[in-house]
Order: sequence, then C-alpha cells, then structure tokens
Amino acid sequence: MKTPEVGQEVLVPWGLDYLLGTVLRVYSTGRGPKVVVQVDVPGVSGDEVEDVTVTLPADAVQSKDQEAAHAAPGEWVHARSYERELMAQLLRMADRLERGLGTPVSVHEAAGYGGLDLVIRSGQDRMIGCEAKYESGRRQISLEVINKLIEQADRRIVPIVLITNVRLSARAAEVLQQVDTNRMFHWILWRGERDNEALEQMVLSLLA
Repeated sequence: MKTPEVGQEVLVPWGLDYLLGTVLRVYSTGRGPKVVVQVDVPGVSGDEVEDVTVTLPADAVQSKDQEAAHAAPGEWVHARSYERELMAQLLRMADRLERGLGTPVSVHEAAGYGGLDLVIRSGQDRMIGCEAKYESGRRQISLEVINKLIEQADRRIVPIVLITNVRLSARAAEVLQQVDTNRMFHWILWRGERDNEALEQMVLSLLA
C-alpha cells in the first residue's frame, strides 16, 4: 500500500495476528517512511490505561481494505485468551472431578495430539481431547466445521469435545442431533464461568 496518512485506519502485524490501529504520525527516515500507530489491543486498550502505540516502517502496515484477507483483527488474541481461560477453569474443576471419579485428573495443553488444544486425563486409561473454538461477532459454528470434526473424531480412540463460545448454526445443530451418542464427538457451549457446571458434568460423564 502507499504510505498511509494521519488518521487512517490500518492493520498492524501483532504476533500471529493483525490488529486494527489508527495512524498518529508519519515521518521520513534515511531508510524510508515510518508510522506511529495507536493500536486497539483487545483486553488492554481502554479508558483506564495509556494508549498502546507502536512505531513501524510504513510498508509493515496494511490498508484496512485488506481486512477480508485476514481473520478479524484481534481474533487470534481473543482465541488464545479463550483457550487460556478454559484451561484455567478446567484446572479448578480437577479436584471435584477427582472426587467424583475416585482417580487423579490432569489437564494440559495437547502438544502433539493432531489439532487438539487440551487433553484431560483420568487415571491411566481415560482421556478426552478438547478443541476450543472462539468466534467473534455474531458468527455461529458452521456445518462444515462440525462435519470435519465428526470425521476426525471417528478416526480417534478417545472422545473429542468441541468447546465454543457461540452456538451452532441451525444446520450444524440438526446434523449433530443425528449423531449416534456412542460416537466419539461431542459439543458444548462454554462462555465462561456461568457454563462451568454443564462443562464439568460433560467431562465427568465422558471420563466415568
């Protein structure tokens, strides 16, 4: 893109993500133009904290018009926060799960488990794989996502639970209702602590 102007909204590279920002200043250097951008960082920016600003080469930012080529700005940040909070809540449930099952329960990140985010173990022989999926805005979980995960779950030897912050689309919910309850795929809506009881009951039933 051409050198942005002061006041223009741009996409700023942020880890694996792009965040939305506003150009505050543009200036020249011996290595080309640079921009100072105020960045809207989810969970950080706001009235109670100082503005988050970064200085970057002008060609490092992208036009907001290119947003469609990326996930929604900030979505990766939100998704990671969702996964971390989910894991924290599951760890808090571990003691109650242990009492209910009569065996040690552990929760850990699922490195090496082929696309899963978390693994919950009970004793030596029971395990659940969890995939956490965060969607921003008013999106729903699509039929395509559900069909893909059902297919993957049928090839696994442990139950797979899809945990999401939004509901399924009508068609996805219809397909899920037709899935044999003995199959290895399950879905639950989890939007934070208010849904802990339902999540705990599902984990308990799958590990029992």
